[in-house]
Amino acid sequence: MIIKIPIPEESKCLLKVVQKVTFDTPFLEEKTATDIHIPLAKTLGIPPSKIFRYLKKFVGDHTEKGETLANKKTLLSTQTIVCEYAGIIKEINHTEGVMVIAVFEGKRNSIPAYFTGEVVEIKKNELSLKVNEGQEYVLKSAGADFGAGTFYLKEVNMRLTDIEVQNKILICESLSPYAQAKIEALGTKGFISVKDASEAVTIPHAILKYVDDLKKIFHSHLPYCLVDRKNSRIYFYA
Repeated sequence: MIIKIPIPEESKCLLKVVQKVTFDTPFLEEKTATDIHIPLAKTLGIPPSKIFRYLKKFVGDHTEKGETLANKKTLLSTQTIVCEYAGIIKEINHTEGVMVIAVFEGKRNSIPAYFTGEVVEIKKNELSLKVNEGQEYVLKSAGADFGAGTFYLKEVNMRLTDIEVQNKILICESLSPYAQAKIEALGTKGFISVKDASEAVTIPHAILKYVDDLKKIFHSHLPYCLVDRKNSRIYFYA
């Protein structure tokens, strides 16, 4: 089976074709980002809810120094906000009238792989990973791209230890607030469920779209899983 894995923009892939990858293999070199807040509404003297009328750049757009972010024209004058940073527009808050630009600095961080297998192809925005066998399922939602070995929680009241769940992804129908707090404390990498989290989560979480898929996943009992947030997919593989 071939699994497609996204490569984020502003990141450099450190893997090579035909390379065997494990969970401690360096995967990405990523520039650190600083958020710059630009008070568009205040600068232009307009209500925050009206800023979209004046924008020249939008969320996801790249920015360069000297580019126009927004302008306001009247009969007597034109007021322009010029970008002072090279980056990517991360957010436009119409409640506060603020634009947030992520500016990537020179320092880079190395991020390890969250998957295992053989790299068979690398493109600009994705790589193809070959695994021995696998199954693909649709997600209702996912908070991040993540992956690791799997631990299958078949009984809600099953006693958990750090040896079993540390650095693993827990697969379950649902978790109580107590169980959720416990797996976070035990070092679980994340969890997959068919129901929403009972409380706010601090570890990655994904929700299966179809309840019946959980039975198939438990039956196959494959040792690894990988979440693709962008395409709302999860892969269980070996």
